[in-house]
Amino acid sequence: MSVGVLEGLELVPWTRLDTAGVTDRELPELLRTIASGDEQSALDALHELRWEILHQGTIYSSTVPAARFLAELLQSTAGAVRGYLVELLGDLARVSDLDHDPIHTEVGATIAAQVDRMLPLLADADAWARYAAAYAVSGCPSRAADIQPALLQRWAVETDPRVRAAVVMAAAALDRKTDLVNQALGPDNPPAVRAGAVLAAVQSGRRWPGKRAVEAVRAAWRDGDPFAAGDGDQWQ
Repeated sequence: MSVGVLEGLELVPWTRLDTAGVTDRELPELLRTIASGDEQSALDALHELRWEILHQGTIYSSTVPAARFLAELLQSTAGAVRGYLVELLGDLARVSDLDHDPIHTEVGATIAAQVDRMLPLLADADAWARYAAAYAVSGCPSRAADIQPALLQRWAVETDPRVRAAVVMAAAALDRKTDLVNQALGPDNPPAVRAGAVLAAVQSGRRWPGKRAVEAVRAAWRDGDPFAAGDGDQWQ
């Protein structure tokens, strides 16, 4: 663990904060394990921590400080660990929008405050991390003015069809009128991109794109799941 990572962890009154209580390990131990650099141990700890701070859609008083440290760890982790970290932040952003009580509001504000840490992951070397980053930032509508230009920039250079699909879905979540949906529905795009455009149209409440959408769905799923991993693919 590098110097400065998780600084101030011991200052949080963890024992006074609620968790789901599904693991024997304390949150500080889990956070330190995620930061350790051992990928499998980090993934196992992240799975445990997820169930403690986001359990079947429920969040707790420990969720806010834990989320801040998880966002900090985005800069010192890599690969699958980083991807799952940012995915968890995205899940927290969406859960926070389901209620307007103080804890949900604070969680939403906490995730939105981490957008500047998440946006660079749109250019991460790992495709899964890029996909998860697009998903995560799309849950922060209060930062749409900062996020949309980054999504457009990623769309212009992204080569992985699944990530391009995620970029389209993220852009539509923040702006239902985005032109990326129409661009992505083009017949020359790979199946996963077109599938993402259809999902974006449906999820954002846009008008159903008609025959283009039907053709896109048929083409996307004709040969199986367009978002599945391929040979030698590290996709999660």
